[in-house]
Amino acid sequence: MYKKSWVYHLLILINLIFFIAGTKAQAPTVKTFIDRDNILIGEQFSYKVVASFDTNECKINWFTVPDSIPHFELVENRKIDSSYANNTTTLSQELMLTSFDSGQWNMPAFSLSFLSVNKATIKLFTDSILINVGYSPADSTNQLRDIKPIIETAAEKNYWTIILFSFLALIILLLSIYLARKFRKPKTLSEKISFISAYEQAMQNLEKLKHYNLSDAGQVKQYHFALSEIVKQYFTNRTKVHMLNKTTSDILIHLNATNCTKDIVTNMAIAMRCGDAVKFAKYLPSLTESEDCFIKIKNSIQTIHST
Repeated sequence: MYKKSWVYHLLILINLIFFIAGTKAQAPTVKTFIDRDNILIGEQFSYKVVASFDTNECKINWFTVPDSIPHFELVENRKIDSSYANNTTTLSQELMLTSFDSGQWNMPAFSLSFLSVNKATIKLFTDSILINVGYSPADSTNQLRDIKPIIETAAEKNYWTIILFSFLALIILLLSIYLARKFRKPKTLSEKISFISAYEQAMQNLEKLKHYNLSDAGQVKQYHFALSEIVKQYFTNRTKVHMLNKTTSDILIHLNATNCTKDIVTNMAIAMRCGDAVKFAKYLPSLTESEDCFIKIKNSIQTIHST
C-alpha cells in the first residue's frame, strides 16, 4: 500500500512538471490583417503580417517579399517593426499593394520559419486572403443630362503687360550687344594680317610714328613700344608664325637662324633693347637716340625685304 502511494505521487509530480513547462513556453503565432478586401482598379490597400514568439525559446526567419506577385503590384514595402514585452517578441510588417486586373484574386501565403532552442523548425504561413478588384459602379439612375453650351469669355487685352515685356526685351537686347562688344575676343592672328604685304604694312606703321612728339616723355614711351610691335608684326606677317609674344632675344635668334647679315642683327638688337629699357627699366632716351632707333629698324626691314 505504501509502495503504490509513492509511485502514484511521483507520477503526479512528473505530470505537474510537464504541465508547468508546457504552459510556460508560448507557441509562435502568425496573423494577417488587411484594411479592405474590395478595391477599385489602381486603388491601394494595406496587407499587414504580425508574428509573436517566445524570445527565449526560438528565433524567426522572416519571409521575403517576392519581386512580383500574380495580379498584384507592390507599391511600398515598409520596414519591419519590432516590440518586446514579457519575454515575447512581436514583429510586424506592412505592405501597400494595388491591382490593375479586375476579378477575384487570392493573395499568396508567405512562409515564416521559427527555429526552437532544441533545433526543431516550425513553419507557419500567412493567410491567403481573397481580394475583389473591380471598376467604379455605373450610374444606375439612367438620367439624361443636358449638354451645357460653351461659355464664351471675353479675351482681356492687357496692353501694359505687352508694353512692359517689349521694353524688357529691348533692354536685354541692348545689354547683350553692349556686353558682346565690351568682352569681344581680340582678333586672331589671321584677322590681324591685312591683305597688303608684310613690308608695306610695316612701312605704313612706321610712317604713323612720325606724328609722335618725342619731346613728351609719355609719347616717347609709346613710340618705342610701337617700334617693338612693328618689328614683331612684320616677322609675324612675313613668316606666318605668331611672334607678337616673343621677346627681343627670341627675335634676334630668329634673325640669326634666317642668315641675316651681322649689321641687321646688330641694328635690330640696339633698337629693340633700347625699347626694352624704356619698357622695363623706365629709361628715357634722348630725341637723337629715339630717331636713331627708328632709322635702324626701318633700314633693317628694307634690307630684309630686298634680299
